[in-house]
Amino acid sequence: KFNVLLVSDEVYADYVFEGRHISLLHVSGWEDVGIYVNSFSKTFAMTGWRLGYLIANPKLVALLRSFAANIYTSPTSFVQIAATKAIEIYDDIRQMILTVFHERKSFVEKLSQQTLGLRPVRLEGGMFAFIMLSKEILEKVGSSDEYADYLLEKAHIALTPGTIFSEAYGRQALRLSLAARIEAIKEAFRRLEEANKALLEL
Repeated sequence: KFNVLLVSDEVYADYVFEGRHISLLHVSGWEDVGIYVNSFSKTFAMTGWRLGYLIANPKLVALLRSFAANIYTSPTSFVQIAATKAIEIYDDIRQMILTVFHERKSFVEKLSQQTLGLRPVRLEGGMFAFIMLSKEILEKVGSSDEYADYLLEKAHIALTPGTIFSEAYGRQALRLSLAARIEAIKEAFRRLEEANKALLEL
């Protein structure tokens, strides 16, 4: 109706902790209006291998194939071989993701409730958590940008300011990767609380 093409990027489809992911591919008539895009980077931990794929109607695929041929060459052979092996054990990998990341997700939720200067967070999916700053911390630092600089200098923790992702929401949040081991996450929260105590002069 509006001549708009929908591109559905579903690289985090296997990182859903609550609820259910509904793919574009499950929507009736999707092939008339959309392109499904995915990657091996997240589910198969092949970040940097530069391998992805798309699903679309034949006409769009032909156009995109011509476009792709003019901007890059094909992925290296060993990457394609590794990808075929990864697909063969997809079910095992997906279960491992759900087990490992759900544990880390629950751990971060618990620590966000217990750590001075933070507000509790609830994580529904993805490989990252947004750590929400308390009103008292924000009054001291101004925004997540200044707070990230403070943590790097004071506690030697590198977190990404939320303003990179959203100006309104991001000023009060920082992004934490769930790819780190539980021990590293625990140590980061310990240092973060010590830095907050110093900031609040407690």
